[in-house]
Amino acid sequence: MKHTGFYPDAYRFIHSEEEFGNLMQLVDSELDADSLISRNQLDFARYTYLIVFGAKIKRICYSYKSTWFDDRSPSYAKARRRNKNCVFVEYDLPDNQVYLYQLERDTTWTGFDGI
Repeated sequence: MKHTGFYPDAYRFIHSEEEFGNLMQLVDSELDADSLISRNQLDFARYTYLIVFGAKIKRICYSYKSTWFDDRSPSYAKARRRNKNCVFVEYDLPDNQVYLYQLERDTTWTGFDGI
């Protein structure tokens, strides 16, 4: 993966191979998403993946309260409007790397949208 600057709130939950492929095209149009999936044995049937740009994660959390009251997305893009849970990320020190985390499958998780 490429090195990148640190972009707070620039994280994305990936729930399918199609989402992964689309995101990889945005990150680097020369990346072969299918070979990344097979080489890293990504299993979208069992896991949700979280890609983070620029810093490791210290902690992620969500609650129904934070989804309703703390989501900084514009009103048209709020997680609750789409029956999703807005997840908040606490970062470690920026190091300009790209990280991919494997998490329990939960298709309701989302970050901020429209920012």
